[in-house]
Amino acid sequence: MKRFASSKSLTAGIVVAAVGLAFAPTPNAFAGPAFNNADLKGDYSWEWNDPDNNAVRVGVFSADGAGSCTLLRADWLSADPLAELSCSGYSVNANGSAVVGGPGSATTLFLNNNNAGADGYSITAITGAIVPFKMVKQNSPSGFNNADLKGSYSWRGPAGPSTLFATLFTADGNGGCTALSAFNCVYDVRPNGVVRISTDLGTTITLVLNNRGAGAVGINGGRIVTLTKQ
Repeated sequence: MKRFASSKSLTAGIVVAAVGLAFAPTPNAFAGPAFNNADLKGDYSWEWNDPDNNAVRVGVFSADGAGSCTLLRADWLSADPLAELSCSGYSVNANGSAVVGGPGSATTLFLNNNNAGADGYSITAITGAIVPFKMVKQNSPSGFNNADLKGSYSWRGPAGPSTLFATLFTADGNGGCTALSAFNCVYDVRPNGVVRISTDLGTTITLVLNNRGAGAVGINGGRIVTLTKQ
């Protein structure tokens, strides 16, 4: 004689099966879309420490979205603030990591913030030191001018006296600026976002604008400074 399961048993079995399906692992359920070379496209400010030469560097990195790139260094000691470095190309992997060929050794990057920037590291050519490398997209397709540095910024890094490592920096949009009690200054913004600041202390500061002028990274006295718009 056949025995038939009760309606209660059938219902319970269906519920258990449904719950099991709902919580069963799905391959790549949380994986985002794959990256490729087109995700690294545009102009970026960059910064890194160069222990081989006991210096810090900032500049502009440009990628065409197809694997070709240019790398400009803004040198605070040079009369011409731009020096073109070797950039032999780049390759973006599906997971958002990227390798950029540069002078001496390759730089490894990891794209972030919806491709608006990247954090990574570079291995120096002489000592083999591993040093951080950071990029932030400039987001200014039409080029920069003095008006793009207008406003007030928090300033982190050396500003004036050796003990002053934070201040408020204000630019008027026409080439005039001040940093509270640290210094008064004049500035000039180049189309590629490189800024030269001359202070009444007799010092020169180099900045590279990023994120449509909402911030900047630069060098003062051979040390990194960062500006963030208020």
